[in-house]
Amino acid sequence: LIASRIPYGDSILIRVTTVDGQLVEELRQDHLLSSAPSWSPSGDVLALIIDVDGLSQIGVWEPGVGGPRPVTAGLGEKRSPVWLSASIIAYIGIVDGVGDLIVVDIRTGESRQITQNQDLHRFVHRRPVQLGSRVGIEVPPAWVERLELSIPERVSPGETIVPKAALIDARGDTTRRHVDRIRLSSSDPTTVEPLADGSFVVVSEGVATIVASYGGWRADTVTVEARRLEKVSSDAVFVEDWTRGLSGNDWMVEGEPAPFVERTGGPAGGGMFFSNGDQNYTSGVFSRRAFDWSRGLTIETYGRTPFDGSPYQNWRVAFGLPANDTATIRETAAWIAPVQFLSDGLINRLVLRGVEFVAGRQERRLIASVAPNGSSWHKVTLQLDANGTASVFVDGTLVVRAQEFVTTTALPPTLHVWLGGSSVGTRIAFGPVQVYERALYEWPAATEVGRNASSVGQRPYPVVPSTIR
Repeated sequence: LIASRIPYGDSILIRVTTVDGQLVEELRQDHLLSSAPSWSPSGDVLALIIDVDGLSQIGVWEPGVGGPRPVTAGLGEKRSPVWLSASIIAYIGIVDGVGDLIVVDIRTGESRQITQNQDLHRFVHRRPVQLGSRVGIEVPPAWVERLELSIPERVSPGETIVPKAALIDARGDTTRRHVDRIRLSSSDPTTVEPLADGSFVVVSEGVATIVASYGGWRADTVTVEARRLEKVSSDAVFVEDWTRGLSGNDWMVEGEPAPFVERTGGPAGGGMFFSNGDQNYTSGVFSRRAFDWSRGLTIETYGRTPFDGSPYQNWRVAFGLPANDTATIRETAAWIAPVQFLSDGLINRLVLRGVEFVAGRQERRLIASVAPNGSSWHKVTLQLDANGTASVFVDGTLVVRAQEFVTTTALPPTLHVWLGGSSVGTRIAFGPVQVYERALYEWPAATEVGRNASSVGQRPYPVVPSTIR
């Protein structure tokens, strides 16, 4: 269909015809200065200026549905309707002689003023394009049609949450323009606390709603439930207590200076393993056995970390491929080391002991604050779930956890265990080791989680919808 305007007294007659000139409809557009009528991107809805009780309003007309219906209300002159998406129209609204850019959602009638006292007369949009037998306006890809929030719905105290908030444009594509304008918040910071970098930390058990908004309006929410992980009863498939020394049948040695074992003096009646790495090399051992992680994989061991603030002091446990595989080494690792934490973009110069979780070549990293007494033994658990979720526990308390942290398709079906680190100027040690071919800590049954779709709805938001003049 083709819409053309014809002067008609003090107003405009909109004539809608087929491409071969057959008349479909004649509509009256109020105000001689108004711009040409505007087809929607799909070419099946026409936007125009109409008269409603003596006031000019933006109206839309659909062939075969009846006359135009108003989608705006109130005083002030409306001019130059232009489609920004399938449901959003931008126009110039003039009040007291001053024009500003306004957008309106034709589905809900909700409008939003984009500029303030700019005295606009027109704005530039993308050129018309041919859509079959109709002429429409090309949809600006920068226009955000909706925001979608992706976040785990079952979380645990001590866990770090990294939400994924996607802006979807009018074409249905994900856009990264202006993602810095997304704002995230929590309905209950005592349960789930927002951090300055856009992530969240789960503080305590309870229920909280995570809200993602763009442009100052709420756009999407997800309700999450925080429960403590429960340890299940299971038998270890591999046990090492170091009382037999460093067995070549069980371990492959890596690094120089070489690691060594003392057969007594460790926790739980076992011996002690010393990684012994220096400022040049990290030393440690790889298990000769590879473990099936289809149900998850967990290693429990003990660590003694008498750090004194000097460099090259760390304690590390990892899952990965054997040392002779140069392509991929230590895909999944938990490190206890002195680390410098970042706070609001500035380096906190206090050196703290912490847990750093690294997903090998996948270049993912999380750091959590934990400061056990370095001269004492502490039980440390590294767990990799079958879905790629990674967790670290110290003395049974979750200190860092990230759901689907590891891309599981990048890993082989079996993984080796690696212990090691550097110990310059001190004696950093490992105690007895137990490996389980399953996730040893599980999340209890859910009670109240999910997307709060009934009270949210999806609304469009502009991201520089056009060039304004």
